[in-house]
Amino acid sequence: MRVVVRTKMEEADLVVQVEARGPGIADGERIFQPFVTTKASGMGMGLSVSRSMIHSHGGRLWEENLEQGARLAFALNMLQQS
Repeated sequence: MRVVVRTKMEEADLVVQVEARGPGIADGERIFQPFVTTKASGMGMGLSVSRSMIHSHGGRLWEENLEQGARLAFALNMLQQS
């Protein structure tokens, strides 16, 4: 599997994108709910915890289906004071 990681600045936001080829994401909003997993032995906490941490720092985390795969991305404002 090929995974592509990109970073870019959009105004004051640092945006990190992770893309992979495959079938895409069937229910995009559901994957961020606690205890939802596609793995046989997974806990289903990863994206829920990630979204909570990013939100607590004033950022956002989202998914996008692509023509042949999916992209997860997050943005953090680099000018925000903690």
